[in-house]
Amino acid sequence: MKKTNNYLMFLLMLLFIGLPAMAQEAEEEAVFEEEFVELEFEEESAGITIGVGAGFTVYTGAYMADATSAPSIDIFVRIPYTLYLGGLEVSVGAELQTFDFSGGGGADISGIGLMGVANFNIVETSAGAVYAHIGAGYLGQSLGITAGAKFDYPIPNVMEGKLSATAFLKANATLDGGIESIGDQTSSTGWSNFGIALNYAL
Repeated sequence: MKKTNNYLMFLLMLLFIGLPAMAQEAEEEAVFEEEFVELEFEEESAGITIGVGAGFTVYTGAYMADATSAPSIDIFVRIPYTLYLGGLEVSVGAELQTFDFSGGGGADISGIGLMGVANFNIVETSAGAVYAHIGAGYLGQSLGITAGAKFDYPIPNVMEGKLSATAFLKANATLDGGIESIGDQTSSTGWSNFGIALNYAL
């Protein structure tokens, strides 16, 4: 009987110690799950944003230094979802751009680039948002990458606030450099563009 009472006392002690700890753990897990869901994705009030603009080459690779470059056409698409990674806001989209370099002693190269991009919100100012972007996809006939920075300025009192202007500076690199040194092999090259685009939120 004494041994049974000891077991009962031991079980009661475990019960009183364990229940609060289990309740606290369950509460913390519920809070964590709730915060995780809130931080995962957030849909913006505006819909898909489409931007159309033009860019001008400000830097090229060495063998295209004397080439004539045509202005690029740049089209941006951003979907209305934001992923929060700590204090960093990340949105995704796609970019299409043209490029054309001719003359200057190097190979003439031209084409279209289509890349998926991730935009990282760096800072919000009273005039607009500054964010960086990085992307990868096809640039010409081969794989390419792009990276740069953008400044987005909302145009007030126009089209219900759905119109904005973006100034961008980006670097591009492609394996399709146009130099056929051995057979069909090509050399990589790169250039940087500065441009302006008008955006409309659908």
